[in-house]
Amino acid sequence: MKGSFMSAISVHKFGGSSLANAECFKRVCSIIKNIPTKDDSFFVLSAMAGVTDKLVGLLNFARNKNVEYKNALELLIRQHEETLYELAPEYLRKFQQAMSDDRALIEVTLANVIATGQYTEEQFEFVTGFGELWSTWMMVYFLQQEKISCSRLDARDFLIVEHSSTGPSLHAAVSQTKLRDKIKTKDPGPCIVTGYVATSITGVPTTLKRNGSDFSASLLGFLLDAKDITIWSDVDGCLSADPKLVPKAHLLEEISYHEAMEMAYFGSKVLHPKTMQPAMEKGIPIFLKNTFSPQNKGTTISNASQSGNEINPVKALACMKNVSVINVEGAFMIGVPGIATRLFGALFTDNISVIMISQASSEYSISFVVKSEYGLKAKNCAMRAFKTEMELGHIPRIALEEDAGILALIGDQMNRVRGISGQFFKALARANVNIRMIAQGSSERNISVVVKNEDLQKGLRAAHASFHLSSLTLNLALVGPGLIGATFLQQIDQQRAELKKRFNINLVLKCVANSKSMFLGDAIFQSDPVKLLKSNGVPVDFSKMLAHLEQDGAPHKIILDCTASDEIPNYYQSWLSQGFHIITPNKKGLAGDLRRLKKISQEIYSGLSRSHKRSGRYLYYETTVGAGLPIISTLKDLIATGDKIHEIEGVLSGTLSFIFNQFSGAVRFSEILKKAKDLGYTEPDPRDDLSGMDVARKVIILAREMGLDLSIEDVQVESLVPEHLRACSVEEFMNRVSELDAPMEEKRAKFQSEKKHLRFTGKICNKDQEGKISVGLNAFLEDHAFCRLKGSENCIAYTTNRYQQYPLVVQGPGAGAQVTAAGVFADLIKLAENLRADT
Repeated sequence: MKGSFMSAISVHKFGGSSLANAECFKRVCSIIKNIPTKDDSFFVLSAMAGVTDKLVGLLNFARNKNVEYKNALELLIRQHEETLYELAPEYLRKFQQAMSDDRALIEVTLANVIATGQYTEEQFEFVTGFGELWSTWMMVYFLQQEKISCSRLDARDFLIVEHSSTGPSLHAAVSQTKLRDKIKTKDPGPCIVTGYVATSITGVPTTLKRNGSDFSASLLGFLLDAKDITIWSDVDGCLSADPKLVPKAHLLEEISYHEAMEMAYFGSKVLHPKTMQPAMEKGIPIFLKNTFSPQNKGTTISNASQSGNEINPVKALACMKNVSVINVEGAFMIGVPGIATRLFGALFTDNISVIMISQASSEYSISFVVKSEYGLKAKNCAMRAFKTEMELGHIPRIALEEDAGILALIGDQMNRVRGISGQFFKALARANVNIRMIAQGSSERNISVVVKNEDLQKGLRAAHASFHLSSLTLNLALVGPGLIGATFLQQIDQQRAELKKRFNINLVLKCVANSKSMFLGDAIFQSDPVKLLKSNGVPVDFSKMLAHLEQDGAPHKIILDCTASDEIPNYYQSWLSQGFHIITPNKKGLAGDLRRLKKISQEIYSGLSRSHKRSGRYLYYETTVGAGLPIISTLKDLIATGDKIHEIEGVLSGTLSFIFNQFSGAVRFSEILKKAKDLGYTEPDPRDDLSGMDVARKVIILAREMGLDLSIEDVQVESLVPEHLRACSVEEFMNRVSELDAPMEEKRAKFQSEKKHLRFTGKICNKDQEGKISVGLNAFLEDHAFCRLKGSENCIAYTTNRYQQYPLVVQGPGAGAQVTAAGVFADLIKLAENLRADT
């Protein structure tokens, strides 16, 4: 390539993490060897990892007159010599001679710093540039040791820059001439180039500041008219979000220059915006690759990148922590020219950089964002700028809001799709994240909002999942790992992988608890949750449970109440108000105290039967009536479509259905009851079934769904439990249950001659809006739907305006741990679908 510029030229840059030690140098050397066009390539190197910081440390030691700088410098030189000895021992003496000269130059500079007690900008630039000089010589010697012909270019010999308040700018014509002259004399093979360093327009050694090596590579590509630039680091490329905050963030294979700049500006560790500018000017694609996984595809940044489509125009999300918001407001500002000029001119004079600006269309207020360390300074600056107006009361308030963060939605194609902003804001609202400030350019490439720092991760995850950039993660807490709860855990554990694969739903069990103890974890599914609770449980503390569910910033937290407790529903209102969703088969919460239920309803929507639109929190309770049968949802659909309910009657107890389906006289009533308990059909205390209270609760839930403000006290209940057995323990009751055999056989025999069968039913009569409810034993002809049931099936009939002659019947299994757990599982899937649809 001697003496010519070629269109096949490639520029590669390796960062400090890629050159951390001898093993890293060997890895980089291997990459260079395997590049087919290596002889037409330029390789820009940073200093070894941490070296630039150590050089800055030398200056600080000297400024503080601390002689420790001598030991620090000795250790730094030894680090490089030992690394080279491991790589290319035969070149060590030659390298040591060069290092000795550099040591002398550094020591002279540090001595001057000690004498003055401070260092100049030129001294800083001079000393901090040595790391790149050393790393490039080490790579050249190692390549030569490996019998690879190569050459080295010191960027200070051709890269001429001028510094200003906006950073270093390239003197392109001068630099290109110098570079051409250098290339004419370079040896064949790969060319190793120092990153970070340059020469000022006055001929003094300087640097390109932090991230300067990336900038060096981009400037070199610009000067060479390179076909591409590859930035090698310790990550696979650019991700859709910060993986520390969103573990499910995915690699972006292609992004545009503008998208990359937006992401970098708001904190994404892609490239500094100034790095991309030279490449963008000439349309040179930039490849981001991983030194430690060179086989991975990485990310391409270019003009040609397809940055989105109408199905998913959002490319990524970025965030910036620790910013402050200053708000200037007052009626005086409306229509007055020059207000913004005075404000931002004052900030410029005080050297305060503004990150984000938002102004009300009424001109009543201007809000702007700065880094937290400049928050108070910016507020004081604004107060000085408008001192007179504040004294006159024309600008009554200049407020500072701290502890904030910025969340930015990024995508070149967002302006082509309606509703992106609405979807973004809705996702944040559903995650209970309040937006403090909004900014959006006319290009709609970036929509930025300011939120509280503490909400940043939660908001980031919610938005990321909303735009399908990651799976919908649901953090779960199970309260009540009894028969139904434990079965539910088994079912979702078996299906988790399929849910992730087919529906992109990620279920994470974070807590298992009962009334006395709880176990908190992050990968509970990987063990036996019930066993963990027994062996490692701690005293239950629901406030700690809630905090643990929110710990990783997941926007969607779900509590599953699989207990039969009347105490747990007392927490529902509080849980909902804090942004938690609830799924429950527990009837006592929905059929219990009406005032409590109304308070719970107010956290969701107005009126239990209305749509879940008000707060974004959900309470699912389909399994409180009929286990997995669509009894409540059918009733909701009838009401929602305008049908009028006249009567609801049904066999609503799986336990009593099983018992009376079996009770033909051949087997005693008590034996059938014991069998039902063994099969898990009954409540923990079978008297809850026999007393009719279980059915009463179910019909109350249905009545309330119809809009009737009724309570258990309003139900006429026929109990099958004799008075003398109602107060004893469960154990005693089961020992004496045979005392029910005679009276029950008498009732059965009474209707046998009429070809009728006993069924325990619940009934809501609402023909005249009177809302009469009764629960008890009734006899039905043998051809009635209630008499054709099998096992523990439930059957419910809706008589309505549309279904008068032939009632609408829902029939199927209505008891048992498997079907009830499956119903809870179905509610969980419905909730996931709604959360996704909401956003």
